[in-house]
Amino acid sequence: MFVSSLSNVTNAVTSSNLHFDFAKDLAPVAALTGLPLILAVHPSLGVSSVEELIALAKSKPGELTYGSVGPGSVAHLAMELISVRKKIKLVHVPYPGSPPQVADLVAGRLSMVLAVASTVMPHVEAGRLVALASGSAKRPRIAPNIPTIAEVLLPGFECTVWFGLMAPAGTPRAVIEKLAIAASAALRSENVVAKLAASGFDLLDGSPEEFAQLIARGLVTWAAAAKAAGLRE
Repeated sequence: MFVSSLSNVTNAVTSSNLHFDFAKDLAPVAALTGLPLILAVHPSLGVSSVEELIALAKSKPGELTYGSVGPGSVAHLAMELISVRKKIKLVHVPYPGSPPQVADLVAGRLSMVLAVASTVMPHVEAGRLVALASGSAKRPRIAPNIPTIAEVLLPGFECTVWFGLMAPAGTPRAVIEKLAIAASAALRSENVVAKLAASGFDLLDGSPEEFAQLIARGLVTWAAAAKAAGLRE
C-alpha cells in the first residue's frame, strides 16, 4: 500500500519509461484529500474574470506568461489544455517549486499561475493578486466565492492535486474494503478534519469505485493535455 497523487497520473500519460501500468498494476482503495488549484493573475493585467483573461490573451498572442512547477506538472498540462481549447498562445515558465513562481507573480514578473490555493489565497486576500477561478470540480472550501473553470470556461474541467490510497492489483476485495472503511473513518475524525482544513485541503473520501472513476477521468484528460503540450505522440 502507498499514497499516490496526481503526479502519478501525469507521469503515466507523459512518460513511456514507466515500469508499471498505472491502470492495471494498482488497485484504488480510497481518495483521501485534494489540494485545490487557483488561477490567479497579477493586477496589472487589468482583468477580473476568466473571460477577460482569454480575450486579453487572444489580443496578445505569445505575450502572456504562466508559471508551473515544471514540464508535465498538472498546472502545465492544464494550462496547455486551456490554451488549445480556447485557441490562445501562452508562454510556459517552469519553476523548481510553487513559492518561487508565486513570488514572481506577486512581483509582476509573471502574468498568471494555476497554483495550490494555500500559496495563492493569502496574496489574493491582501490585494496583491486577483483570483479568477479554481480548477476543482466544485468550489473548494478555501475559496467558496471563486467560480470554477468548469463553471465559466470549460464544462467538465477538473484539475486538483489529489492524494489517495492504493494497493497492488490483485489485493483481495475484502482487504480493499476494510482499508477503505478505515480510511473513511480517519477522514471523519474531528482532529483530522480540523488539521487538513487548516492546511487548505479538501476532503475527498468515497468508495474504491469512485476513486477508480476519478483516476479514469484523469487518465483521459491528462493524456489529451499531454498530447496538446507536445509531451507525447
